[in-house]
Amino acid sequence: MKEIEFIYQKAMDKLKFKFDSLLEEFSEFKENNPIEHIKYRIKKMDSIEGKLKRKGKEFNLENIQSLNDIVGVRVVCSFLSDAYEMIEWVNQDDEIKILSTKDYINYPKDNGYRSYHFNIEIPIWFQGKEIYVKAEIQIRTIAMDMWASLEHKIWYKKGITLPKDIENEILSANQLCMHVDTYLNKLATQDNYHNQKKCLQVPVPQDKRYEIEKMKYQYAMESIKQIVLSLSDGYNLQNLVNPIEHINSRLKNDEAIYFKLSRFGHEFTVDNMNQYVNDVAGVRIVCSFLSDLEEIVHLFKGDFDNENGFEKLGIQIVEEKDYVTSPKKSGYRAYHFLLNVPLFLNHGLEYVKVEVQIRTIAMDMWASLEHKLCYHKEVDEAVSNKLLSLADTIMTIDDRMDSNIKKSRELIKMKKKD
Repeated sequence: MKEIEFIYQKAMDKLKFKFDSLLEEFSEFKENNPIEHIKYRIKKMDSIEGKLKRKGKEFNLENIQSLNDIVGVRVVCSFLSDAYEMIEWVNQDDEIKILSTKDYINYPKDNGYRSYHFNIEIPIWFQGKEIYVKAEIQIRTIAMDMWASLEHKIWYKKGITLPKDIENEILSANQLCMHVDTYLNKLATQDNYHNQKKCLQVPVPQDKRYEIEKMKYQYAMESIKQIVLSLSDGYNLQNLVNPIEHINSRLKNDEAIYFKLSRFGHEFTVDNMNQYVNDVAGVRIVCSFLSDLEEIVHLFKGDFDNENGFEKLGIQIVEEKDYVTSPKKSGYRAYHFLLNVPLFLNHGLEYVKVEVQIRTIAMDMWASLEHKLCYHKEVDEAVSNKLLSLADTIMTIDDRMDSNIKKSRELIKMKKKD
């Protein structure tokens, strides 16, 4: 089995290099980048054994190699047109041997699932010869990925049968996602989206302080990210329901810092950056459901034991903004913390600001797509109103799916009692 694990790992490494290189190439186009994020995974041996057992097959080398999805790549795109661009890219890649395709975008599954699947073979070198290894590539929009992730968490491998009313609610949420996808794609394919410039030259401070300050923000950001990762791992190690879907982090680039300072009438200097830009360093925590978001917020604030969660670690909460219950005028929803993170430097203790955003998958979908459509662009009132209306639609999806996961968890509790 060690040999087969090595072969699949080499196939994964090759696909990861291929797609990561493409993502790096696309990143030059900034908001026009068709890829939102990419996920990679290799099925664990116990999962493979379970799948073969469900198919009535023995757990042996021949049957393992017959499976198409031991290696998986999921490419999540911003808009429908971006998904089709990625589908064409896979079709045109000479190294990828396509065995079959399944178009669940135009022909969804009965439960509403939508995505585009490729069953492929990828060549690798093993023991001095070229061999082909099977893999699966899934291409979706953010809206499709959001629904699939939530639907998966509600019932998959839970050992329960969902009542018809929950099934209907999930299917109804899927219809709303399709509506969001269709309209946002209409906006995305207009000229103002694709004509954005790649990059602008900005007057970056030339003294060494600027690079040193950016390094401090990087360290502070990584510190918070590691705390959140350890929290997430703790849920998994204890076999608890993990409320965290994924974690992103980023440092604002020079252009974004320049534009933010310019908007408030300030020159691009190190002192102005430190004083007026609170989100140079940012960590985003994406939760599955509204109740999961609330759990993370309470944990960070220490509400469960009447002590400040962050202060136990020497981290100060400078400010909180609850855009979940009080959304911005644009429709944006999230929960924000502004933190002072301690760094121990050669001259002593210093605090560096980091912004933490906590969102559900649905909130993150809307915010990411709205950013790509509107950032540094003039958007007319009709488009703004439609985006606000879509934000309300996505809030409805959030509410429905949160209600469904609560019902699902109650069914699981009842099953355990029986």
